[in-house]
Amino acid sequence: MIWTCASGGGNLKAMASNQKPSPEVAKVVILIFATIAIILICACPAVQSHYLAKPERLAVAGAYVHAGSQITLPESIASFHRDGVTRYDSDGRDISAGYNLMTVSHQIAATVYVYPAPPLTSIGSPPEVAAAARAHLTEREFEHRQQEIQRVHPGATLVEQRDAVQFQDGKTYPGRAAVYEFESPFAGSTIPVRSHLYVFCGVDGKWAIEYRFTHPKSENADPEIQAFMEKWAWH
Repeated sequence: MIWTCASGGGNLKAMASNQKPSPEVAKVVILIFATIAIILICACPAVQSHYLAKPERLAVAGAYVHAGSQITLPESIASFHRDGVTRYDSDGRDISAGYNLMTVSHQIAATVYVYPAPPLTSIGSPPEVAAAARAHLTEREFEHRQQEIQRVHPGATLVEQRDAVQFQDGKTYPGRAAVYEFESPFAGSTIPVRSHLYVFCGVDGKWAIEYRFTHPKSENADPEIQAFMEKWAWH
């Protein structure tokens, strides 16, 4: 088993002995290596993006394809319609797309982000070790996104926090979800809103996808949000 930073800065090798350890010892060894691997991952530097001084709104007709991941951002998803694509870095590795659903009964603003995830390279690692490392990276990225919400909306109340899952291209992507409530300008007025956050890491091995949905607190938008997440095929 070899763990390496994506940048090539360091590795750890598990040396096998001639004696086969007992199951109890083997479990302890796996746990130790999982812990060390996670520590190493935290220290691995990500590929640096050259961020723009100001986010750039792109003129896009038709589906937009993220250059690095080939993830597609179509003009419409379920009943939502895209209202813009924004680039945050010079290479277009960090982008977002806004979608709106506006009907008589519902007003929902959605934004999806695609950007480089914290790096993780696993060579010959046991599945449980790799899964533990991915879970740690996802949790750390999720916490960063939560901190962003708290900075922008200091009075935000955390209503719910849970595990989430997405099924794409025959693969299962575990993630994390949270729901917040706060007052915010929305559709021309400052009102109580409910905001949903979803974070998934390790998409195609090196990308993160974040969803944010915001709507008036008085509305139940769960069916529409679920439809968006089910209908958007990343590729």
